Order: sequence, then structure tokens, then C-alpha cells
Amino acid sequence: MNDFRIGITGSIKYENQTSIKNILFKLKTKLDISKFTIISTGKEKGADRIIKKYALDLDLDYAEYNPAYSVHNMYSVMGTKFFGKQFNPRHNYIRNSIMVKNIDTAIVFMEEIDDFPETLQFIKECEKMDMKYTIIR
Repeated sequence: MNDFRIGITGSIKYENQTSIKNILFKLKTKLDISKFTIISTGKEKGADRIIKKYALDLDLDYAEYNPAYSVHNMYSVMGTKFFGKQFNPRHNYIRNSIMVKNIDTAIVFMEEIDDFPETLQFIKECEKMDMKYTIIR
């Protein structure tokens, strides 16, 4: 994992592939890719699914904070003992808290009217840490 960690996540309602691809491409062309890592949540729906696809397609350094009820994979930041828990929605909020504590800045993709609780909680975690973040709608 590189020195500068950019947390990129979004709502499961967000499906604008072009917007996500353009942001990741701008990051790749404007920043030294050897110095930053894209960190996401590993969600299989919405923005995070698209973030993972294009981060890997663009050959960016990529890692993810998956919830404890999921399985460890080759991109997981957390160790194997963290995983395999019984499903509990609370694990998503715990994951968000851990992720925010381990990133330097954040980009959040949301629909214009978006009340997805996990996404809103991620933003609140950023605000608690006085972290700069950008919302893209």
C-alpha cells in the first residue's frame, strides 16, 4: 500500500460508470500512481463495484475494507481473523469507521437525492475526523 490513501466509496444506488471512470483516470494522470492507493469498501453493488472495476482496469494500487461478515480476498486490508462473522448490518458501520481512520482523503459518489444510511454514516465519520472529502453527484 502506498503513502497516500484515497478512500473512494458511494451509494449502492449510484451507477454512473462514466463519472467514476473519469475521476479515477484524472487521479491516475494528475498524481504519481506510485504514491497513492485507492481504498474502497468492496461492496458488490453500486458505486463501489464500479470503483473496483475501473481502479483495477487502470492498474491503480487498490485495497478494500470489507465488512466482517464477508470473506477475506486478495484486496482485503484486514487480516483473515477479522472475517467470517455472522451477518449483522452493524459490521458495515464498523468497517466505515475503520476505513476512515486509515485514509487521507475521501471521494463519495451519491445520487442527487440519496439517503443510503451507510453512505451518510461514512460522511459523518469523515466529519468526525475533520477529513476533507468530496461528494460527486
